[in-house]
This record gives sequence, structure tokens and C-alpha cells, in this order.
Amino acid sequence: MNKFKLILALLLLCSCNTPEARLARLQHDFWKKFARQNYFEIKLKNEVLHLPLPPPIESSGEQKLLAENLQKEARSIQKEKLGTAGKKQLTLLTTALDDCVLYAGNQLFDPSRCVIAGHLEERSKDPDLPLFLEKIPAYYAQIEQHWQVPDARFVSKAVDGSQTALDLLIMLEKKSGENSVHTGAAQAAVKDFIGLCQSALLK
Repeated sequence: MNKFKLILALLLLCSCNTPEARLARLQHDFWKKFARQNYFEIKLKNEVLHLPLPPPIESSGEQKLLAENLQKEARSIQKEKLGTAGKKQLTLLTTALDDCVLYAGNQLFDPSRCVIAGHLEERSKDPDLPLFLEKIPAYYAQIEQHWQVPDARFVSKAVDGSQTALDLLIMLEKKSGENSVHTGAAQAAVKDFIGLCQSALLK
């Protein structure tokens, strides 16, 4: 009986250290310690996006150290042993953690991080595009709530990138044809974000 319990314990230990289990723990830790205050979560069919928000004013070196530890854990997971969905989630999570390490503790906010042009290009033919478009107004509403003094060096980049996003939104609606992709609300949200950025240059 004791031998059976030992084998069972070893099996449970092994299952807890699989790449999938480690990724699940890492996602939980990231959400608990960073994502709820630093990121806007969008759940699509096969992936979860974490779009950056302006960081909390109280961001510190301690937060950066925590992000670095999670970053090391993410990089130690054997990506080749994950399934297709797991590989995609690990890539997205690693990118978000790299972002955390780069910006945690910084005093000024880089608004160009909140440009969605890249996401639009990547998902232009994705079945999840309507869901992504639906979440854009809520994302920029959160940005406005968290807004703080931006780093002036990146404001023009944010404006230019957002103008590209507007052009893409217009193009997506024109090309949608019978699929009727509506981008009006998303366009209005992006325009409001451009206004925030431009007003920062005037202050």
C-alpha cells in the first residue's frame, strides 16, 4: 500500500511539472500579479490577449524584479512539448512579460504601446476579428481611466500608429462585403485615444 501511495505521489508530482501545468501556473501568477492592473484582457476563441494599459503610478523596482522572475520561468518552459494552442499562449505571455520587464518602474508612460494596428493586421482574416473589434472601445475606455503623463518622445509614434489603425479599420469595413464588419465604434475609440495623445503635447 505504501509503495502504491509513493508511485501515486510521484505521478502527481510529474504531472504538476509538465510544460502545460507550468504554463497554467505561470498564466495564473501573471494575471494575479500584473495583468489585472496593467493589462486589458481579451478572450478570443483560441487565445487570450493582454493589451497594455498605462502602468500604476506606484510601479516600482520590486514589480520589475517580480516580472523578471516570471520571465525566466516562461523562457524555461519547453515550448516544443506544448500543443499548438499552448505554444501560442506561451508566445503571447512571454511578450507580455518582456513588456513588463521593460516598463515596470518607469516614471513616464509610453502611449505607443497601446496602438492596435499590429493586432488588426494580424487578425484581418481571423474569424475572431468581430470579437476583437467589439472589445476595442472598452480597451480605450480603460486607457482613459488609467491615463497619466505620457513620455513625449513616443506621443508622435502613438498618433501615427493609431492613424494607421484607423486606416485599417476603414479598409476592413469596406472589404467585409456580405460579412458586414462594423468598425464605427472602434474608429471612434481610436480617435479619442489620438485626441488624448495630442492634448498631452499641448500641455
